Amino acid sequence: MKHILFILCINFAQVGLAQTSFINIIDTNFEQILISQKIDSDGSINGQISTIDAERISFLNISNAKIDNLSGIEGFKNLSYLDCSKNNLNTLNLSSNFFLESLDCSFNHLTLLNLSKNYNLSFLSCLNNKLKEIICESKTFSHVNAKNNLLEKVDFTKCPALAVVYISDNLLSTIVLNNNLLLREFICSNNKLKNIETSSNNYLYILDVSNNELTTLNLCKNTGLRQLNVSQNKLEALYFNDNDKTLKISNLDNSIKLLGCK
Repeated sequence: MKHILFILCINFAQVGLAQTSFINIIDTNFEQILISQKIDSDGSINGQISTIDAERISFLNISNAKIDNLSGIEGFKNLSYLDCSKNNLNTLNLSSNFFLESLDCSFNHLTLLNLSKNYNLSFLSCLNNKLKEIICESKTFSHVNAKNNLLEKVDFTKCPALAVVYISDNLLSTIVLNNNLLLREFICSNNKLKNIETSSNNYLYILDVSNNELTTLNLCKNTGLRQLNVSQNKLEALYFNDNDKTLKISNLDNSIKLLGCK
């Protein structure tokens, strides 16, 4: 009888092991921080984490951990918050992390950020990378900080909730904001903008387009604008409506013609 019970116990254990699935973790530093945070429950560097361990995590901060490769992050299917900033990442694939709402991947070496599958994304910080392109189609996307990259173009036309954009120190020559009707803050200094159209952005409160290549700027539709910086451009004329004298213009060149709106 004892012999039969022993065999049954072994069989049940084998069934349990067979049912446990694992996710490959290539980078030892990635696995080490998962162990340190008691996420990887087996507690050993063995190149894997159980699916159960990964899928119970919704908040993950793995910043400044010397991670080169984030393969395996696709198994964290219930992530809503990810901070992987200050690592050594060249690529980042989050196409399986459908519930992601907040991402900080700043201070890495990323050249492309494809977030087209992250439909719940609201917040993105990706400053200080080597990004040439950002792809985002989230209807809830509202805040982005993409300062100090190599961006030549960005497309936020499918992000109607966008409210705050920090995108200074890039290579942008043009940007389309017509669909971003809720935009409040737009900081785009130190780029190569030749023109910018803000007539659809009725909620615009802060605008900084200093150190670009603008020759004219029409802000007649931006009646809620309160802070403006257009210094170090090639502006000949600035059209704006400031009937209540609440608009603060920083470092305005005296050679620029200030023209009212009809």
